[in-house]
Amino acid sequence: MPPPAPGLGPAVAEHRAPPRDAIGGALAATLIVLAFGAVKNWGNGDGLWPGLTVLLIAVLGGAFIGLPVLGSGTTAGPGWLLRRRLRGSSWVRTDQLVRVRAESITALHFILRDRDGRELFIPWSAVTVSPKLEARVRKDVAISAAAGADLDKRSAQILLGRQR
Repeated sequence: MPPPAPGLGPAVAEHRAPPRDAIGGALAATLIVLAFGAVKNWGNGDGLWPGLTVLLIAVLGGAFIGLPVLGSGTTAGPGWLLRRRLRGSSWVRTDQLVRVRAESITALHFILRDRDGRELFIPWSAVTVSPKLEARVRKDVAISAAAGADLDKRSAQILLGRQR
């Protein structure tokens, strides 16, 4: 895969989410909704098999859960990090970060902003899935931190292994 901008080095680490992750998530979501519909119908005395509406909701819910994972991936090279999703991709210069924030919504995410104003919202699990990818990101964040990037306390602790 080529780098996101001319002049940046080649990719040294990459991870693509396998299609089975998307399919597995979609099937799990579909089965959960179907099970809920079956229990609800059984409790109402309508029989065990859910109706057409529940089937439609289950399939749409499964697609809603599974499709965003399909085709997603993370790639890093010297000084850059790229995150691909179903609706496109975004990237930042990790050696020119000006701000790094750690947030926990349902899982740990980082918001990275570089000197040119690009911003990347990335789950930490998308980085730690590959040791080479994690090492590349940590190295570049350390370069940015040494140059004066604003890291919150949690980001410094996780990415640099120290308190700020």
